[in-house]
Amino acid sequence: MIGHLQRNKVADLLPHVGWIHSLDSERLLAEVGKQATHQQRSIEGFLQINISNEEQKHGFSPETFAEMSPDQTPPGVRILGLMGMAAYTEDAEEIRPTFRALRQLFEKHAPRWRAAGHPFDQLSMGMSGDFAVAIEEGATTVRIGSLLLEGLKEG
Repeated sequence: MIGHLQRNKVADLLPHVGWIHSLDSERLLAEVGKQATHQQRSIEGFLQINISNEEQKHGFSPETFAEMSPDQTPPGVRILGLMGMAAYTEDAEEIRPTFRALRQLFEKHAPRWRAAGHPFDQLSMGMSGDFAVAIEEGATTVRIGSLLLEGLKEG
């Protein structure tokens, strides 16, 4: 699934996925936990951080994330790490500081999430236009769907 996950779609989605890339609010996190428990399964996911502070993007603010208690994560949900998207620009170097800030946030809070039993060892940042910079800044996961689809169209 691509795009923002709405709470009313969670029950239908869960049987088809192993993890969710964009846990972007406490309400969504609660619904995923509720449905995972109801379906007698566990789901892994990334907490989406609105690291670029853009109004049109979803996600926890860095400050809200910093105040979150890993022990309050709903049963049935394990947090793999953080996910964030930089502002769109033609110059990937302009977004390097954004990726660096997300990596620093991840590194600062990883010990407390791991101590609470979450894997918290993944950092998802970078998309088709900026994944190289994201990898240089510490991404362990990138999202390059449009690059793959465009390649399929051409070939």
